[in-house]
Amino acid sequence: MSRLRGATLAAAVAVGVFIGATTVASKFAVEDVGPAGLTFLRYAIALLCLLPFAAFSMWRRISLADLSVIAILGVAQFALLAGLFHFSLLFIPAGRAAVIFATIPLLTLGIATALGREPRSLIKTLAVLACVIGVAVAIGERDILTHPNAWIGDLAALGSALIGAVCNVLYGTYTRRHGARSVSALSMAPAVIVLLPVLVLFEGWPPDWSGVTAPAWAAVVFSGFASAAGFLLLTWALARAAASDVAAFFSLGPIVATTLGVGLLGEAVTPQFLLGVALVSSGLWVALKAR
Repeated sequence: MSRLRGATLAAAVAVGVFIGATTVASKFAVEDVGPAGLTFLRYAIALLCLLPFAAFSMWRRISLADLSVIAILGVAQFALLAGLFHFSLLFIPAGRAAVIFATIPLLTLGIATALGREPRSLIKTLAVLACVIGVAVAIGERDILTHPNAWIGDLAALGSALIGAVCNVLYGTYTRRHGARSVSALSMAPAVIVLLPVLVLFEGWPPDWSGVTAPAWAAVVFSGFASAAGFLLLTWALARAAASDVAAFFSLGPIVATTLGVGLLGEAVTPQFLLGVALVSSGLWVALKAR
């Protein structure tokens, strides 16, 4: 398994950027569309984006065993992970949810090491931990403080992070066998099928989206396109590098989300934010150099 370099490094960076952008878009749209509606629409749009790319590689024969595992991973990645994360946004701010979600690199490293897929590395562990601390520092105290019923959101966000870490470790095996395009589409399709009855259960049918504003719809569509691009790049990178190296760049998500808040809302760039960025950048650099 090669280390991150060149196109693989660029793909991992892009995944982190997409995570941050979709976090902001999801927070903007979730109250209007609802967590179930947002999750379904986001990945239905993403699936439509992926199908044309996957069509060129779907001719490969995939065993029923591999297809079953890919489907299970897809339901976990898109139905459970995204649903839990969107649900957490109803109880805690996007920044706080992002900090908890940013533990994915640390969880990924722990799971990969426990399964014997990556060697133990104290330096890499400390580097990834620096990324998590950097995210918490950059986002700031206002998003970390306790909120009413915050424990519900905290548990939901932590559950989504744990699912993401497990999927990161397992996806690489199947993308190396069948290609990122096939795995992306084949994992997302069953998730969308599962999400439809969830949508009906929580939102009714047909769901009442008459009050959803045009900006909220734009955020939903953007989330779908960004999810398709981000997941395709993620699976492509996981087939070429260690899962913990790729997942380390998830730490960029909260940094990007906070930066968008600065750009879109005119918030000030504080020394605390710059310190957090420095910690994340340093942690990523060390993690890439560690063996």
